[in-house]
Amino acid sequence: MPGIILQRPRFAGQPPRVHTALRVVILAAGGSRRLGRPKQFVRIGADSLLRRAARVALALRPAAVLVVTGAHAARAAAELRGLPVTVVSHRGWRTGQAGSLRAGLGRTPRVAGAVLVFAVDQWQLTVADLERLLRARRRGRPAAALHDGAPGVPTLWPRAFWPRLRALKGDRGARELLRGADVVTVALPHAAADLDTPAALVRLRRTWLRGAGSL
Repeated sequence: MPGIILQRPRFAGQPPRVHTALRVVILAAGGSRRLGRPKQFVRIGADSLLRRAARVALALRPAAVLVVTGAHAARAAAELRGLPVTVVSHRGWRTGQAGSLRAGLGRTPRVAGAVLVFAVDQWQLTVADLERLLRARRRGRPAAALHDGAPGVPTLWPRAFWPRLRALKGDRGARELLRGADVVTVALPHAAADLDTPAALVRLRRTWLRGAGSL
């Protein structure tokens, strides 16, 4: 398996344009109960998952990157120091992912045309993966990664869907909305790799050792 891409892609001639209508929201507020340690600070190579996710998002050149923190908020803010991101501290993180999503949307201005949402523990996602999702967008329709047989995060949500996202409650993510929407799906196998359990952490380390030579 190839190494994980962290750097910005290279372009000939002019630098890539800034996506002025795009905001990226990284969900990084959870307490990692099943893993037994804060997943945000698990390290792969020189980076924590949190810092890596922020760097991948920034490489897209969106108008803003918002990182929603909750558990271990002070440590997370310190981990992100020096990166041009907005840290959104969500005190109600224990209520579940829906609240974290609302917190991120609450800091997204109405002038934004779309918000790209992904989770901090999707450790195999690359800049190229997210760029594929952006290229697949269609006016007024969500674009979502297809993995494990269903659409899910990362997801690009146009502004028309934001009121429905804000209406989500508890630990319900946005998959229910995706099931009932006209979604553009993009096959992104990397999106299926997350970090929820000790067994998943073992797989992460083995994969990193095979692909990049160190952890």
